[in-house]
Amino acid sequence: MTTEKKCVEILERLYKSAENRLKSQGISDSTVFQKVDYVARCSTNRAAVRLLMSCLLAKIHQPKVDVRKPYTEIGGDDTFSGRSYDEKYLSNFINKYELPCNATTAFLTPALRNINIALEKIKQSSHLNNYIFITTEPVKDTVLEFAKKSYSSTGVEIAILDCIGFIKHFLYLFYRIRMNFLDEYQKLVLNEPASSVSQELKEAFIVLRRAGEQE
Repeated sequence: MTTEKKCVEILERLYKSAENRLKSQGISDSTVFQKVDYVARCSTNRAAVRLLMSCLLAKIHQPKVDVRKPYTEIGGDDTFSGRSYDEKYLSNFINKYELPCNATTAFLTPALRNINIALEKIKQSSHLNNYIFITTEPVKDTVLEFAKKSYSSTGVEIAILDCIGFIKHFLYLFYRIRMNFLDEYQKLVLNEPASSVSQELKEAFIVLRRAGEQE
């Protein structure tokens, strides 16, 4: 049985079991029950319950993993990718039964979560082709990779730039459209009457522009 089928089977089995035991708390330890109940019913943060479900699914699927280590970057044989379990298996399950959880994965960093909020808004717009985030903090590779992958789901090209990257981006943009700018500026200069812009200044502008284009 594939991992996907196994995880789907686990979730469906547990859902049916819970459905048949709605009047029973299912946890004998009262202290543990209170903690689980708090997470499950917390209305201010629905990401926590989704994170807990992902970790528990991983533990049931792979009993050797440590539920406290849902990031493979931690290292070791007992780590796992909580985000993979969340996005690959839990997301469809939550949508299928309309469970009151976050609409997106619980394993996003704060930076990725801010981007994800914007992506949800982008999906609702039909006239965007590009979207730029500007930040004063260094942009990590994981954030850039997340932005690149978002194109497949939104159809909108996402760029995330720090301050230096922002300046470089617009310098490059200006370089690409500089001829259009110079054409328009030249029209303004040449169309000005001699009383405003002398003929000598107009000729000097033309000479300078031609010299610049030949370099």
